[in-house]
Amino acid sequence: VQRGVEELFLVGPETLRAAEGASEAGLAERSIKREDSFERLADMLLRTLSKGDWLLIKGSRSNKLDIIAGMLAEKTKQAAR
Repeated sequence: VQRGVEELFLVGPETLRAAEGASEAGLAERSIKREDSFERLADMLLRTLSKGDWLLIKGSRSNKLDIIAGMLAEKTKQAAR
């Protein structure tokens, strides 16, 4: 929130504490979005992001968040066709 974060997207059941922390730090509840699968998160991001938006994908390699980046790249290519 202090760094200009407008929305937070989380994936997986273990992200509940991160969502609570963001809320406690002042991020509005409506700006915190959680999904239970990479596919659903990728779809939500594609519906939400606009040209000029910045997206930071943060997590350890063991969380396999690179899957999200790959899904977004593939879905963006498909939409451009």
